[in-house]
Amino acid sequence: VNGGVEDLGKTDEIRTLRTTWKPRYVLPRMRARTLPDVPTAYAALADENTDIAALSGLPDAMDTWRRHVANNQALSAPGEDGTEADEVAQRIRFQNDLIAWEAEARRVRKGCDLISRSRAAWLTNWDSTEAIPYRAWLLLSGTFADANPRTNDEPPPGWRLFQLAFVLAHISTLASRVQGFEGDFDPAFDEDSASLLYMSTGGGKTEAFFGAVVYAVFLDRLRGKTRGRQRRTR
Repeated sequence: VNGGVEDLGKTDEIRTLRTTWKPRYVLPRMRARTLPDVPTAYAALADENTDIAALSGLPDAMDTWRRHVANNQALSAPGEDGTEADEVAQRIRFQNDLIAWEAEARRVRKGCDLISRSRAAWLTNWDSTEAIPYRAWLLLSGTFADANPRTNDEPPPGWRLFQLAFVLAHISTLASRVQGFEGDFDPAFDEDSASLLYMSTGGGKTEAFFGAVVYAVFLDRLRGKTRGRQRRTR
């Protein structure tokens, strides 16, 4: 079963379990979901020919999932009893969750849009100020591709979807420091809030955080920053 418990089967309506003196829980390996139309491989995202607009498929999928949950999620199981006040509180929490998920998808879409606008500027003049966010994106992707070479018979190394979403959600926070992108600044998100990334141990939180950090380092170097703190890690 798990946790040191073994199911020996059922005989004459009696199920027999066996335990060990030292229980051990085995964490099932998570298998990351993929979206076929969304590029996630580091090498592909570092390729100047990759259509960066395809990243918008990620917030599209987030919105589709949210609408499905909104229309199909049962807030109570048959036979559950609760007071009217409990039911109202649960519905309010659920609506607040839906609002938060919608806002999260908007942040990811905003990052996709900014990178696409910057790439359009890069195609016109690669050395322009407006091209800096896209150039930083290429450098981020190339750095992760170099640090994670492909091995035989394995899929190309790349982002898990939640990692990619986390980095994209913070693109406008960082790039709004660049001339031409000041309008992307959002004081409520960029200054008055903190991002919490929830994932079980070994799920890839560190890579997501470092993705945002490495992007910030390249962005600041390209925009000419010479002093000040970029990040703090511990």
